[in-house]
Amino acid sequence: MITDGYSHCGLSKWRPVEDVDRVMNRFGVPRAVLAQHLGEFDNTYIEEIVAARPDRFAGAFVIDTESDDASHALAHWAGRGVFRGIRILARSLDTNPGVWDDAVRLGLNIIACDESTLGPYVNSLGNFLADHPDARMIFSHFGLWTGFDSATFETYERILPLAEFPGTFLQVSGFHMFTDYPYDEVIPLVQRAYDAFGSERLLYGSNYPVMEDDAIYGKEIDLVRSGQFGVPADAVDQVMNRTAFKLWFK
Repeated sequence: MITDGYSHCGLSKWRPVEDVDRVMNRFGVPRAVLAQHLGEFDNTYIEEIVAARPDRFAGAFVIDTESDDASHALAHWAGRGVFRGIRILARSLDTNPGVWDDAVRLGLNIIACDESTLGPYVNSLGNFLADHPDARMIFSHFGLWTGFDSATFETYERILPLAEFPGTFLQVSGFHMFTDYPYDEVIPLVQRAYDAFGSERLLYGSNYPVMEDDAIYGKEIDLVRSGQFGVPADAVDQVMNRTAFKLWFK
């Protein structure tokens, strides 16, 4: 059983939900989280999908955190009772912290990301988490974003201590953004994540359709399932199913 903790669909970017459905069926994935893409603040498409098939899909919306009505937009989308989370750039924690406060108050999962890495925002995130012990925060794509360079592992080691906060989760996803299949360079990231967060706070996400080739969707699932990709065999079900299921569907 697999719960894909992070995927995309859309009409103006990526692919329509029919493509997501098809690849899920092809590889036997019964549930997925649909994360809105950055820059799209009309979340109606994903909302309609989730509302129609809540056992199949969960959703995370996006708002313009720099707009004057950011708090109103957050309350609007959260208040409709469909979305379980919000995807939000970490930089906005410094420019509009009230939105983050509201997200916790409303019981939303926070998918924290930022272009290139969460590294510059580790202190701000740590302070926020210390002040909000009830927060549930997911770091997508290992807390990184772009490919490997000489500073990648140093930055990653700055992010991992955020695991000390019990409401933090790390998403094992986006391998295809960093390097090519079979992603040997990514194994140390997975191993360190497992050591820091443990299986109950790790979750797998496909990041579909960013890998473009549908076959890679299945190959990545097989890699993580194998028990040879940094997640021990006896922890695979937790990482590939139960963590995301509890966060997004239970």
